Amino acid sequence: MELTLAHATLRDRIRSPLRIATLFSVLFFAGFGTWSALAPLTGAAVAHGFIGVENKRQTIQHLEGGIIERIIAREGDRVEAGDLLVRLDDTVPKSTYDLLEGQYVDLIVERARLEAEQVEAEVIEWPDLLAVVSDRTRVTRAMRVQQELFQARREALASRAGLLNAGIRQLEEQIRGLDAQESATQRQRGLVRKETAAVEQLVEQGLQSRPRLYALQRTSAQMDGALGDIASQKAQARLLIGKSRLELLDLKTQTRNQVVGDLRDLSARIADMQPRLRAARDKLNRLELRAPMAGTIVGMQFHTEGGVIGPGAPVLDLVPTDAPYVIEARLSPQDIDIVRAGLPAEIRLVAFSSRITPTLPGRVVHVSADSLFDRKSEQSYYEIKVELQVDPLLLRQHKVDLDKLYPGMPVEVMLVTGQRTLLDYVLQPVTDMFARAFRET
Repeated sequence: MELTLAHATLRDRIRSPLRIATLFSVLFFAGFGTWSALAPLTGAAVAHGFIGVENKRQTIQHLEGGIIERIIAREGDRVEAGDLLVRLDDTVPKSTYDLLEGQYVDLIVERARLEAEQVEAEVIEWPDLLAVVSDRTRVTRAMRVQQELFQARREALASRAGLLNAGIRQLEEQIRGLDAQESATQRQRGLVRKETAAVEQLVEQGLQSRPRLYALQRTSAQMDGALGDIASQKAQARLLIGKSRLELLDLKTQTRNQVVGDLRDLSARIADMQPRLRAARDKLNRLELRAPMAGTIVGMQFHTEGGVIGPGAPVLDLVPTDAPYVIEARLSPQDIDIVRAGLPAEIRLVAFSSRITPTLPGRVVHVSADSLFDRKSEQSYYEIKVELQVDPLLLRQHKVDLDKLYPGMPVEVMLVTGQRTLLDYVLQPVTDMFARAFRET
């Protein structure tokens, strides 16, 4: 009896903790099940990549190449836009440019002289572009030569025209003298004719001898001949005047045609010279390699002054510093269905200590339209770009310097794809299995 009572007491002592344990177990699993069914868990896809910049690093090259005269910037230097990086020797390019510029100046001043001759101007109007020519001695010499030629040609033309005009004036004076001589002879002939008529009457009356009449008639005939000779001389003089005027007009026409022809040929030579001069000036201006933007110099290919740069050879690379940071990462094809542009991202700087470096916010700005293949790893991937939304205050609080963010640094990108419950994750394989099992094949 006592043994039975002892067993009952022992059973009651054991049953009470079991009940409590059972109750706790039920409550635990019920709570866990409720939490797994209702509590949201953030889903994410992981991609690995590196820090880049919106503007890729630029390779600085020189089209023609040349001899290095001076190296100003060195590997790792930070430069601003427009800073001088490398200067090339200008001996050959400057000689070529000076030669072409001198020829161009000669052509320009010659054209100015011809244009003045074309309009018969008294002075040459020099073009304004001569004021920007650096070699003033060459310009002054060319202007002096053309001015002397202009004056000489002008004087020669005036001399020839003066001789012709003088001949014309002389012939005109000769015609005026012949006119006076003709008038006098005509008056004399009139008097002789009157005297001849009177003598004829006297001869008929027997009061005058016939020889006297014949003498008057002979004198009248001589005067008629003299008047004819005067008329012939006047006609000859007028013919010579016309010929001289024609020569004068022909002289001006020939001079003008020659000027027009010279201007046409000169314009063609200037048109041919201009692109050559621009190319030589451009080549001379490009002897100084300057930074197109602010950045850091990397990949310096030449380190010795006096070295030779080949045509089109890379001189150095410039990594932009002011361009926004962009993360370039590779995403597994298995996660492509949940990743899209505009998706938020969390970026962890792998190169820094995870204990002191926060995750940085970002946003997906680009997803490649098709998968790419890496021949080295023999794996397919999608390329994504994530814009880094840097908060300078947050980085300073965690002692992270923006200047220490270099392009090429490795990062890990967590792409926040949405929220699901734990139960969804647990049941996903089962639902997928049922979906495949009940589909007719």
